[in-house]
Amino acid sequence: MRLRDSSTEIFSDNFFADGFLSAGFLAAVFLTAGFLAAGFFAAGFFAAGFFAAGFFAAGFFAAGFF
Repeated sequence: MRLRDSSTEIFSDNFFADGFLSAGFLAAVFLTAGFLAAGFFAAGFFAAGFFAAGFFAAGFFAAGFF
């Protein structure tokens, strides 16, 4: 009976350890996803910058025609 109690205690300890491990893994995944999202966000800013530069270039082009 005492052996069975200790084995269930070991099982519960492992279960909690696995839970913390998986939680850490999930946190790492979300952190990585956050970095990727920040990268896409920064890429969006760069794209907006090139888009604005394109408008300026179009403006100079139109000014050249006028």
